[in-house]
Amino acid sequence: TAAGLDNIKRYDPEKDGDYTGMCMPFGLMRSMNAPYPIQIMQTDKHIAFLFEQNTWFHVVPFKNAHVPDVNPTWFGDSIAKWDGETLIVDTVDLNGYTRLDTRGNPHSDKLHLTQTFRRTDAGHIAHSVTIDDPVNYSKPWTNERTWTLASGELIEPTFSAICAGR
Repeated sequence: TAAGLDNIKRYDPEKDGDYTGMCMPFGLMRSMNAPYPIQIMQTDKHIAFLFEQNTWFHVVPFKNAHVPDVNPTWFGDSIAKWDGETLIVDTVDLNGYTRLDTRGNPHSDKLHLTQTFRRTDAGHIAHSVTIDDPVNYSKPWTNERTWTLASGELIEPTFSAICAGR
């Protein structure tokens, strides 16, 4: 949209400072797109995404409806459900303070994300995300990628002490 084009043209992380450099949360999509590992854990009531990046986490309940009138947050209000072998995570109520990626693609607080996760074999997950933000994009668009299972455990990033003021 015109607003989205204007937003990306005005975005200058070198001049204005990138919000992540000020120790603000990456937000959901930037955390999902980070080059660092993600651990996924599931119980009968929740699925949790543990991000090695700054040790962020996002716990998603299995339920049928979003919380009404919730305050928007950095990671939004997400709900999960299974459709056969595909996990679907639906997210709304993001605060709009973050970017979709390190390139700086914008989103607003009207963003609606639909992510799918499907094991294609023992070592891979097909992940897709549909971005629906009528403020910045003229129509919904989808990004697809394949995740590869990594060995080892998540580590605490050594740079986390910087944001803690140490």
